[in-house]
Amino acid sequence: MDIAFNRAVAHFIADCAFVLAVHDLINKWRLDLLDNHSIDLFYNAVTGKYSYTLVFQNRRVLGWDNSLHHPELANYPHHLHLPNGTIIPSNLHGVPVRDIEIVRIAVEQYLQDKTLPI
Repeated sequence: MDIAFNRAVAHFIADCAFVLAVHDLINKWRLDLLDNHSIDLFYNAVTGKYSYTLVFQNRRVLGWDNSLHHPELANYPHHLHLPNGTIIPSNLHGVPVRDIEIVRIAVEQYLQDKTLPI
């Protein structure tokens, strides 16, 4: 995995009080979080593809990615999947050091308040 990505994940782990366990799954990181939530963090430095997905009971709660669909959205291809199925532009840009911090803050807000960080 990419060194900058791994450093960003390490900062997420160090800065997020909700992390209970960490799993290196070779091509992504899985962090077990409070209240049976987990987050999968994936980044491929060669392709620039990323996916950061907050999961609760095997269902996506929030999911940021840059798959090449939804060209109608501002900030294409970067977008956010909401729990109700709505897809909106995200404020990520494909730079893990910056993006994972934004994701961490959104995940913490969600876990604290159970409200969407939008």
